[in-house]
Amino acid sequence: MTTSALNLSVPTSAVTPSTSQQGSPKGQIARAALALFAFCLATFLLLFNGRLGIVDGELMFRMTESMVERQTAAIPQHEYASKGADGQYYSKYGPLQSVLAVPLYAVGRLAADRVAGSVSGDQVKRAAVALFNPITLSLLTTAIFLLGLTLGFSPGRAAAAALISTFGTSYWYLSKTFNSEPLTGLCLVLSFTALVRARGDRSLTPVWLAALFLGLAGTTRPVALVLAPLFALYLLTCRKDRLPTLIAFGAPLALVVGCLGLYNAARFGSPLQSGYFGESFTTPIWLGVSGLLLSPRCGLIFYAPLLLLALPGYRRFAANHRAEARVIAATFAVWLVLSGAWWCWWGGWGVGPRLLLPVFPLLALLAASALPSWGTASRGIRGAMVAAGLIAALPQLVPLLAAHPEWKQIELTTRERGHDEMWDFRYMPLVWQTGNAV
Repeated sequence: MTTSALNLSVPTSAVTPSTSQQGSPKGQIARAALALFAFCLATFLLLFNGRLGIVDGELMFRMTESMVERQTAAIPQHEYASKGADGQYYSKYGPLQSVLAVPLYAVGRLAADRVAGSVSGDQVKRAAVALFNPITLSLLTTAIFLLGLTLGFSPGRAAAAALISTFGTSYWYLSKTFNSEPLTGLCLVLSFTALVRARGDRSLTPVWLAALFLGLAGTTRPVALVLAPLFALYLLTCRKDRLPTLIAFGAPLALVVGCLGLYNAARFGSPLQSGYFGESFTTPIWLGVSGLLLSPRCGLIFYAPLLLLALPGYRRFAANHRAEARVIAATFAVWLVLSGAWWCWWGGWGVGPRLLLPVFPLLALLAASALPSWGTASRGIRGAMVAAGLIAALPQLVPLLAAHPEWKQIELTTRERGHDEMWDFRYMPLVWQTGNAV
């Protein structure tokens, strides 16, 4: 397929900030970003419980622990760990989150020594590492806000996109876990921000930054690497220095992928084996895609309804950012199809369409574009917007306030009774979690 066939080129003015934004002091933007970060972090810490959530977080924590305590990536034997070529056990999840959590673990280790006897040292270390996602999600929210400003959004609309992504989806729930979706989402937002900046910057710095952050996203979830051709195509259509651009984009990406391949080979004997033994893309695409969008178990329409505004918002966003709109739409389509084809398309013991979360920040940009301007909206419209936001927050608050869910027992019970918990409203997580929360 040729680049002209996709017609990704748009006027340079499409990503030029508005006049009012150009006149805004950088210090004012920095203060707004800092205030948003502080607000998010304080909100997450209100319901912080020091737990790691489901088994994904447990395995990544054990890798962090092993790196600090035993200077190895191998972890103690666990029923969900993968056996390596050397007979030891390893986490099958990407290494980046475990590596970045080392400083928090070290702080928890020091704190555990000071409170020895009153609280379990292991609990203190786990609580310290559990701070990773509140911090990461606060950074992600701030990054979406800054991306909106880069695209020429008003500060209010940029903040709306950030808040829709974080508090209008199950990202909020993940603030109480050690899952890797927030880190993947942050890396993708930073990569996309660099892509946008690369259109108006003649230097190659934003190009290799876009590749670097995309590669880092791949070290949390390898599926992110599938987006490389799409991002490269965007760059090639909006820059004249195509060969230097291609080299600047490909080199860092190749370096990160090479390091990831060596890491896989050291554990499992092959650069292409990450530890997902017996797990693959075996679900009929129509089933997984419809489930991720419509099912009571994790459908987007139930757990992230504000993102439906991305449909009418696409046209308004594309009016000024046609190339970026197409990249976002293509990114979501690719991610949706791959997630729907995965054998566990519902994301295991999670809340909402967990596998889609990394690309929700980009959809939130489209959704925010559909909102009327707050400054010119009538009182009725403003009230409706606030009400819609509060209603959309309810599916996130319920699991946040519920007791720790026993997902395994619920799945076993429904299967024993011959029910399909994915499509049966009686076993919709929001239903039984509401009872737990009350």
